[in-house]
Amino acid sequence: MSEGRRTRAAGRLLLAASLLGCAAVFAGSHRLALVVGGSMSPALEPGDVCIVRRGASKVEVGDVVLLARPGWSGGVLHRVVALTPAGALRTRGDANPVCDRDPAARDAVLGEVVAVLRVGGAVRWFGQMAGGTLCHQTQTARR
Repeated sequence: MSEGRRTRAAGRLLLAASLLGCAAVFAGSHRLALVVGGSMSPALEPGDVCIVRRGASKVEVGDVVLLARPGWSGGVLHRVVALTPAGALRTRGDANPVCDRDPAARDAVLGEVVAVLRVGGAVRWFGQMAGGTLCHQTQTARR
């Protein structure tokens, strides 16, 4: 595939992802979450965009959820690995060896990931084409 064709294909992918994301956000029942870290790799990669359905009424073990966490302004995307008897969620990033220190209360769940726009690779590819990095993780956890 020629360089121009790859550029056009990547551009179409980003446009489609943007339109899909905007449609979901404007529906009011969903929001977007940008993946900025590697804790959910390989399921979610930096640069991917998650469409998150607001609310936590149907969250089950195995779901990826967006959690409100102190020190993380945009929240944290992690997988539910267990439910406590009190109904709290035990969560863990797929790439992390251990569960998150504290269980998450149901009211800390901002929503459940229902779709992933896999644009992280395209963003990295555009960055390489431009001769540098287009974006990088700027947020750090305060623990």
